[in-house]
Amino acid sequence: MRRHAPTAFNSVSNSNLGTGTLWLVTIPRLLLGTIFAAAALNYFWSVVFGSMLVPVSVTSQGMQFAGMIIKTGYLWPLMKSINLAAGILLITNRVPAFAVALLLPVTVIIVWFQVFLNPLPVPMGTAAVEVVCELLLLRAYANRYAGMFTNDASRTREPIR
Repeated sequence: MRRHAPTAFNSVSNSNLGTGTLWLVTIPRLLLGTIFAAAALNYFWSVVFGSMLVPVSVTSQGMQFAGMIIKTGYLWPLMKSINLAAGILLITNRVPAFAVALLLPVTVIIVWFQVFLNPLPVPMGTAAVEVVCELLLLRAYANRYAGMFTNDASRTREPIR
């Protein structure tokens, strides 16, 4: 049987790795995917049926900020679509490194939002879980991001247009 090097398109199977992978990759991947997919589904459910599946507690400052984003008309649905797609990719273990890269900017915004505008215990706890999971997954998939941080200008030259 021929082994292939892991790439962004063929994730490493967690079954052939040690038990540390279960705690450091699989569980954080499933947990992060579930958090983001559930939050996105909660939003889309509220759009279709008019009420949320799981009510979310938000302070008045947080609601004012979220209301401004929602008023733009496109940003909130776009962000929730990205959350849903990345969550499903993480849950199904399809291109998980790409999914983590998609969620990283969203997580930064969520953390700042929770710290400064919505410092309630449950949302802050969820944000903390997201950060820990993302850090573990960034470390697990670090070799897949390495190419973005190397200077390969001497090896390949792109044509100037």
